[in-house]
Amino acid sequence: MLGQLYKPKGKALDTARAVLECDDVYVCNVAKGCTNQCSYCWLKEFPYFMENGKMEFPKKSPFEYVWKQIEKGLKPEGVFLSFLTDPFLNMNYDKTIKLLDFLLNQGMKCATLSKYGVSEYDLIDVFGENELRTGLTISSLDVKFRYKYEPNTASIQWRLDILKQLKKFNNYVWISIEPYPTPDIWKQDLIELLKELSFADFLLFGKWNYDWRAENLSARIFYRDMVDQFTGFCTENNIRHYVKPDTLKFIGR
Repeated sequence: MLGQLYKPKGKALDTARAVLECDDVYVCNVAKGCTNQCSYCWLKEFPYFMENGKMEFPKKSPFEYVWKQIEKGLKPEGVFLSFLTDPFLNMNYDKTIKLLDFLLNQGMKCATLSKYGVSEYDLIDVFGENELRTGLTISSLDVKFRYKYEPNTASIQWRLDILKQLKKFNNYVWISIEPYPTPDIWKQDLIELLKELSFADFLLFGKWNYDWRAENLSARIFYRDMVDQFTGFCTENNIRHYVKPDTLKFIGR
């Protein structure tokens, strides 16, 4: 399945549908594993990849696999890249660009989630007027947060600059504020973060995971307040937004 289009389930399906705003969504993982090695990543479920920063690649180019699937009649409304790797790592970048170029020219909506992002040059000169929804993860504006929890990623300022540059050309940009830390993990002001990210077309919010400090009663109370602040800010500022279902379940909503 690696490198091929597949129908996601559960949390992945919810996220892909929310970002792409369509029901018939597919996902393509251009690789498995990630050199970002963020300490909070769900790839902790795969310790071999997490501890070693190991990458597993499909035997053929994802473009070749997907081209054959499309040729056989598969026609998704939207495609999300990806859940098992960062699609814009150096070792993934060219393959991701080639695949996106093909999918977008087939008239499909496409969305990406990364901590690097597609360059302005490629978005304008390769993709043209096609609809690519470029997403970056920004859980904090504090550089010390990045050094501690996601040290191998692009700087927060780099991510903001890329999104703002893309926005200048009227491209669709979205931001994942997940995982958002509790005060026991990292103290910060959500409203200040939201003010900085308010230029985005879409904001997604989700709790911190795989850490007891985000699973206790104080965390439940904290996230109830954060969800209220998040939805209130986005509604007031007319920003399309989404709270992850597992976060809502955790706070009893």
